[in-house]
Amino acid sequence: MKNYDECIKACDEGIEKTKGAAYDYTKLAKALQRKANALLSLERFDESIDVYQKALLEHNDHGIKMALQKAQKLKKEKEALAYINPEIAEEHRIKGNDLFKEGKFPAALKEYDEGLKRNP
Repeated sequence: MKNYDECIKACDEGIEKTKGAAYDYTKLAKALQRKANALLSLERFDESIDVYQKALLEHNDHGIKMALQKAQKLKKEKEALAYINPEIAEEHRIKGNDLFKEGKFPAALKEYDEGLKRNP
């Protein structure tokens, strides 16, 4: 239904009910996993990874481990895409050219490498 905020709120209510009483660890882990799934759908990667780790502490489940790995992979991919910027790459290329003309080859190579990382 894509009501992620409501899902997070409902999971928080369920998690609060377990505090201070005897509770089922697997059900708490399931509520934590659902909250983490909603956070992941909202692209709040750091929060999602933290909640997945809390769920693993409650119940060591293979599904939770796989979801945690997926969240970590998505976060890494998103950061890699955010790192790409052709304008900054052009600045590094120009700096590299200037350093190359000055004969500072190692520094020029570093600038060229950074430029390639920014715009492969």
